[in-house]
Amino acid sequence: AARGAGDGRAIPADSSSLVPRDATKPPSDFRDLTESEMLSLALASSPVLKPLGLRILENPGTAETIYDPAITASDPFFGPQAALAEFDSKLNASISSQNNDRVFNNPTLGGDVQELVQDLASVDAGLEKRSLSGGVWQLAWDNRYDANNRGSANRFPNYYETQLEAGLRQPLLRGAGRQFNLIAGPNARPGFNFSNGILIARLNDQISDAEFEIQLQTFVRDLFVAYWDLVRLYRNYDSVVAARDLAHQTWQSVRAKNRANLAGGEANKEAQARAKYYGLRREAQVALGGQSGLYVAERQLRNMIGLPIIDGELLRPVDEPVDVRFVFDFDRLVAQAMSERVELQRQAIRLRQQQLRLIAAKNFLLPQMDAISRYRLRGFGDDLTGGGPRFSSAYNDFFSLDHQEWEFGLEM
Repeated sequence: AARGAGDGRAIPADSSSLVPRDATKPPSDFRDLTESEMLSLALASSPVLKPLGLRILENPGTAETIYDPAITASDPFFGPQAALAEFDSKLNASISSQNNDRVFNNPTLGGDVQELVQDLASVDAGLEKRSLSGGVWQLAWDNRYDANNRGSANRFPNYYETQLEAGLRQPLLRGAGRQFNLIAGPNARPGFNFSNGILIARLNDQISDAEFEIQLQTFVRDLFVAYWDLVRLYRNYDSVVAARDLAHQTWQSVRAKNRANLAGGEANKEAQARAKYYGLRREAQVALGGQSGLYVAERQLRNMIGLPIIDGELLRPVDEPVDVRFVFDFDRLVAQAMSERVELQRQAIRLRQQQLRLIAAKNFLLPQMDAISRYRLRGFGDDLTGGGPRFSSAYNDFFSLDHQEWEFGLEM
């Protein structure tokens, strides 16, 4: 058990000093609670919103928490960061070395040798970047070393080859354009729900924020309902106690007359007064500890604001209801509700999502036609670096710009 501090923290209390509440005895220790303090405690004590009727132990997945918007935003598959990650640059690199010893049935297949003995090594690196228009840019740098026994066919017993390649594949119809790629993402496929685009992911974030706001409104509403229901039960209990005390006085008066053999103290009247008193005393106990009594409502309010179920004090609301006259402008209220109700805003966001998905789906009716371009610069040499005549160094040959290749085409 714990006792709430003024700043909303729980102060541990000695559980041996706490006793179960007894409906036959009127409460004596109270903790005065205002609306503002109740709201502050409820929002600071627990990350879980606990509206009326929620059974967290039975349905933990239905409990709304203050972390839900952040969980949606950081979703590794459908969150905005995951959608943006599809456009990140990708670096790949590899290094490998091989030793080959192979026999060919036909020397022509072995490059003029019956048995090929070869040392082969390669070092490769590449960079790939996807643009918002759907194009994929590629840059690759490859280095290769080859030493083999094809002596009669080779100019050098071992050689180095290096090349730099840059390429672009740009969709022209299906999958082309910023709008499609922002909606569906670069890996979208026809027939699947488009949930990995940046725009869809951001709208999911907005829906999550709206749902959290709805849950928060529901929680605050239920909080004030519980607060004022406790006020009502206090008033009901006070009225029943007042009627019980009055009935007790009446019974004692009739009882005194009965003992003195005075008029009004007849046995039947004494019995009626006694029954009335005991009936009201039972009503007071039910109003205090019954299934819909004050103690139950007080425990419910404690649970909602994150206080221990019992800490030796009984919460007592001290704010008085506002006694003023409200005059509503119906037309203005309707217009304000249509523009500011979070539920309608959430539906509008979902409608916008469906509109965007329809735009992306129509894109898949187009044929796929990609423009392809590629440029390559090569170098060849007996050594990787160094100086000398032509082909003495692969890098010298590379920077001579003698071996340039290009390609351009359409693929449909």
